[in-house]
Amino acid sequence: QFCFYVGWLKVAEVLINPFGEDDDDIELNWLIDRHIKAGYMIVDEMHEEHPELLKDQYWDEVIPKDLPYTVASEQYRREEPKGSAERYKVKESDALYANVMLGTQIHNVNQHRKHQDDMYADYVSCMSNV
Repeated sequence: QFCFYVGWLKVAEVLINPFGEDDDDIELNWLIDRHIKAGYMIVDEMHEEHPELLKDQYWDEVIPKDLPYTVASEQYRREEPKGSAERYKVKESDALYANVMLGTQIHNVNQHRKHQDDMYADYVSCMSNV
């Protein structure tokens, strides 16, 4: 029974980590060299040759509105998650870009100091009536 158990333990170990546990078990240099050679072969064979462009159903639409789903995967379709800052809107007065050239001048320092204490002065909640 012990030999049977140890045998299946070894099988499970190989299934979990098929490349082994040592650094030498993965021939990473060979994999990198092979992929670089394959990349060069693809480029050399297709140099100055371009495949013919054919119009497909997404020709006029760069980013499709909805990705196609199969009947089996339709049940897994969900809405995208909403971020925590999505409920905030920047005030129109704060949404304007500052003139960088005027940044060294001190003509609006007093106005800036009024809002300095309020951490969320730039934001207005969508839930409030503004």
